[in-house]
Amino acid sequence: MTAFDRLAGYHQTIGLAVSGGSDSLALLVLGAAWAKARGRDVIAATVDHGLRPEALAEAEGVAAICERLSVRHDILTWSHFGRSGGAPGQAEARRARHALLAGWARAKDAGLIALGHTRDDRIETFLMRARKGSGWHG
Repeated sequence: MTAFDRLAGYHQTIGLAVSGGSDSLALLVLGAAWAKARGRDVIAATVDHGLRPEALAEAEGVAAICERLSVRHDILTWSHFGRSGGAPGQAEARRARHALLAGWARAKDAGLIALGHTRDDRIETFLMRARKGSGWHG
């Protein structure tokens, strides 16, 4: 039994959140191979927060990789940022990303969504929080 088998359980369709970073691309490649071997479906989504000019091109790059792997892919666009008046912060963008992905998974009948993160992501999060004077949990 693989980690994907344990993660997927009885779900036929697994959603993958793929940003285009090495962690999520590794998840995509492994997920596609697992789905093919197990006769399951893996679908992928990339969120374009609209915060960086290159974000759409990066999402389209992920879409091209998904096409080569025969994985259905959607680009989810966050167009409601900054409702609080200023530029959106990381927390607002994260909440929006999670909400978009949850709605996408429900619409696609995906039983769960997997996100790829590396240890460096956790170290980076800790350092960012420590710089603000808070601990590991925020």
